[in-house]
Amino acid sequence: MTIKPSTTRLAWGSTLMLTATITDPRTGKPVWGGTVQFQVRKGNKWVSTGTRPVYSTGKSILSIKPSESRLYRAVYSGRGAYRATATGKVKVSVVNSRARVLAEARKHIGKPYRFGASGPRPSTARASPSTCTGRPPGGCSRTRPTSSSAPARGSPRTRCSPVT
Repeated sequence: MTIKPSTTRLAWGSTLMLTATITDPRTGKPVWGGTVQFQVRKGNKWVSTGTRPVYSTGKSILSIKPSESRLYRAVYSGRGAYRATATGKVKVSVVNSRARVLAEARKHIGKPYRFGASGPRPSTARASPSTCTGRPPGGCSRTRPTSSSAPARGSPRTRCSPVT
């Protein structure tokens, strides 16, 4: 028994097809009947994502839209002379793409624009470059020391004035 994903690198929001193939180990011919439970690894446990029948071709197919990278496996229920068995695990990586950003943006179409979580900050006192002391977080842009004896620009005692 084998499991094969349609791809091992899937763009976010795309559909993944998992195909389990069950064959008779002695003859190599497909085994039909029974069911396959597709499982995903979450933490330390295997959790079912869906159960599908095994067709006359010996294949069982499940389509899902995973949102994150995970490990998958298939467990065959067994039928008649064939015992229940599980496949090895296969990793599918979900790659973030523009689709994820666009999907989030679509949710907000027509809604009013809101500023960040705390909203816009009111400007209570704007610093003038001519009165900045020291180097504030943005620095004194387009300024020069007021006297030649002043300490170097950026030191705590520097007093700046506009460049003329």
